Amino acid sequence: MQEVFRAAARRLKAGEAATLVTVVQSNGSAPRHAGAVMAVFEDGRTEGTVGGGAVENAAKTRAGELLGGAGEIQSYDLSRDDAAGLGMICGGGVTLLYNPISKGNAAAVSIFGGILAAAEQRVPRWLAQELWEDGSVRMALYGRDKLELGDKLEPEPPRGALPAFQPGDRPRFVLPVVAVGRALVFGGGHVSRALVPILSSVGFPVFVFEDREEFADPARFPDAAGVLLCRLDDFLGEVKIAPEDFAVIVTRGHQKDYEVLKQVLSTQAAYIGMIGSRAKVATTKDRLAADGFEWDDLARVYAPIGLPIGAETPEEIAVSIAAEMIQRRSQLR
Repeated sequence: MQEVFRAAARRLKAGEAATLVTVVQSNGSAPRHAGAVMAVFEDGRTEGTVGGGAVENAAKTRAGELLGGAGEIQSYDLSRDDAAGLGMICGGGVTLLYNPISKGNAAAVSIFGGILAAAEQRVPRWLAQELWEDGSVRMALYGRDKLELGDKLEPEPPRGALPAFQPGDRPRFVLPVVAVGRALVFGGGHVSRALVPILSSVGFPVFVFEDREEFADPARFPDAAGVLLCRLDDFLGEVKIAPEDFAVIVTRGHQKDYEVLKQVLSTQAAYIGMIGSRAKVATTKDRLAADGFEWDDLARVYAPIGLPIGAETPEEIAVSIAAEMIQRRSQLR
């Protein structure tokens, strides 16, 4: 997604016009979910994708026609008959917001630059686009607590972990453009060292927690947004786990895993994964049940962690964990 905004900012600065195309709703077997973004430029070139195939070709054509004009929302019904007419085999539906941006639009350049700067700093940001009756599209970039750039919208848009579409007289789409959900990795060993760069590359801001000074060295995790030396048996005073966060428990032993899991289960984390054999997992869950946790609580834990791909090395295990986390993130959309 960041490449779309980078390309749009660069070409707008160069005096070109662009149309930003955003998937605001999808259902059934539509190729892309809400939040997919594509920029279409004057020369017909594009950055990003809203699904590929005939729908994307139709979107490119319409985006080109709208350059310099008014914005609009268009729905594409990919029922069996309509999909066949578009040369597709999937069903479902997709709704696109077309946002034509004038040549050299300084406000848009500023917003896109703000998105890129926030991505570098790993600070959450939300892009709101609101289509007015005259066809203008107002854009605003919000942080957690305030408007950062662009037009102030009333009422203020929701700022959650998932994209939000509000239809009506002035339809509005709010997209988390810098990842909200963090990956909280407990343990700084070999698996963590292999996992952190993978998670960072797929959009997770990653934070590593360790109680051993030599393993809590930021130099071990150059891709992490942060590395914290803390007590693993009592960290909730220092670490606030939000409902959109992903917790990965890969400490050096059963006791530490148990201590971390006991605390994480008291939160509403979107994902809780713990490494270990089935026997270890069963023993840990038995201990937690004896501590008073309900089995519904324990069922939240992805353990043994990772998709079953036959992973053995730390690098392979890291791939399996990242894949499971991506799968879980997609389920939340």
